[in-house]
Amino acid sequence: MNWDSVSGATSYAVYRDGFRVATPTAAPFTDAALSAGSSHTYSVATRDAAGTGGARSGDITVTTTGAAPKCWTANNYQQVQAGRATTDGSHAYAKGSKQNMGLYNTFVTHTLKESPAGYYVIADGTCP
Repeated sequence: MNWDSVSGATSYAVYRDGFRVATPTAAPFTDAALSAGSSHTYSVATRDAAGTGGARSGDITVTTTGAAPKCWTANNYQQVQAGRATTDGSHAYAKGSKQNMGLYNTFVTHTLKESPAGYYVIADGTCP
């Protein structure tokens, strides 16, 4: 994100989706905390030496590239059959990360998140 400097400003407040996420001393600002395939609204405001903020700029909306991670919830047998996990005959392992998913059977269920393509991690309760 880039903006023109303002005379008298000692820093800037950068807002993502209405919440301040950074206070850089100059432009440009790169927001590295974004997920692929997401959309966000940004604005920026000046700050003086005392930290008092000025009026916010108009909003801009940006969309990141790439696809949002995909998630699948299934039992370990189904995850292996779908190619998202492997087995040694007794345990299942997430493909790519090789995380131990527990016994290879139909009683143990996990959510697997794929990101990047072909790389799966256990994401129980945390997948979008």
